[in-house]
Amino acid sequence: MFKSNSSNKQHLCNVGNKWSELEEMLLIDELSENKSIDDIAKNHSRTVCGIKARCKDIAYKLYRQNKPIEEITMTTKLSETDIIKHIKERQYNSKILLDKKTQNKLEIQIDDIKNDIDQIKKSLKELFNMIQAIYEFEEH
Repeated sequence: MFKSNSSNKQHLCNVGNKWSELEEMLLIDELSENKSIDDIAKNHSRTVCGIKARCKDIAYKLYRQNKPIEEITMTTKLSETDIIKHIKERQYNSKILLDKKTQNKLEIQIDDIKNDIDQIKKSLKELFNMIQAIYEFEEH
């Protein structure tokens, strides 16, 4: 809710705070009641941009649950274009994150392989030295 201070300014006390499941369900209910984004923002003590961003997050969750685009647009009151754009952005960002994780795993595996190769080289050198010592012993 908006909080008033002595100078009658209103503060958004939930800006930046994590959304609870209950608050998200309330948002969905308010959207289904066709309340204005401005009123919803005031009710949640959040900015209009914060409400829109949460709607996009909800749209992506519904998409991941294989909900039809029509249901997503009805639930979030976002346009199909905005929903598709947000889904593509999230997928692109996930791909970049996945690529970084994959790259880190590969770098670790490469380091392990390099260590294994070094160990094999040492073992081969020791084996070569033992064989050479055997030949020298047999020659004398």
